[in-house]
Amino acid sequence: MNAPQKAGPAEFRLRGLQTTRIETLTDAAFAFAFTLLVIGQGKIPASYAELQQALLHIPAFAVSVALLGTFWFRHHIWSRRTGLDDSVSVALSFSLVLLVLIYVYPLKAVFSSMFHWVSGGWLPSGIRLASEHGLAGLFVVYSLGYLGMMLCIVLLNRHALKVNLELPLDTYERAVLGNEIRLGLVLCIVAMISVLIGLFAEGAWILLGGFIYAVLGILVPLTVRLNNRGLKLLLAAQQANIEALTEPEPQPEFSPTAAEAELASAKSL
Repeated sequence: MNAPQKAGPAEFRLRGLQTTRIETLTDAAFAFAFTLLVIGQGKIPASYAELQQALLHIPAFAVSVALLGTFWFRHHIWSRRTGLDDSVSVALSFSLVLLVLIYVYPLKAVFSSMFHWVSGGWLPSGIRLASEHGLAGLFVVYSLGYLGMMLCIVLLNRHALKVNLELPLDTYERAVLGNEIRLGLVLCIVAMISVLIGLFAEGAWILLGGFIYAVLGILVPLTVRLNNRGLKLLLAAQQANIEALTEPEPQPEFSPTAAEAELASAKSL
């Protein structure tokens, strides 16, 4: 466990300032996944025509890298915040590594097919789908990978709430980890719905297995906004408690006794 970084009352104290071996392995796995997205296009272009064809893969490559990058960033933030390197953290991180290396193939296939469909066939497709069942199966495999990776992130944050850290979590930090869990569960629910659509839908309804992810454009900002609102209310309550504890007690007003009043009257005469 590393020495935590000092932070203000509204900041998460960083406990993992030094890179652990499991974090190094995770970084290497994501880097390798990015490489697979690149070298998966084939050999180096030998002509300008082949170069043009290779450049048509850029949209699918860019979106795939961005999506994988979000998972890497979530694990990176978790590692910096908690600094955990115990057996449960290693097992969950290793599961994430395994899923990343598997997920890269359906990820590339889904986004290549999406851009091929959106562009009317101008952009290349990374996979040939001979039937509706093939498309449904692609959505199922993609969503299962997405679901598994997000569950790893959720369980890592859940584990951080349950384990005894060298520097115990305060109320604000526990709320931040709880927000991460809630956001992850929203993403998991959408992925699970996509899996169910791919398994049971028929005909044009199969496309809904991919379009369902569009609702994340609404659900994610809404969840983040609600989470931030909860944090603001928590901080306001903590500030009110601090002010109540530090506010000085009112001093009683001086009230002269009857004898003192009579003495003062005699002196005035």
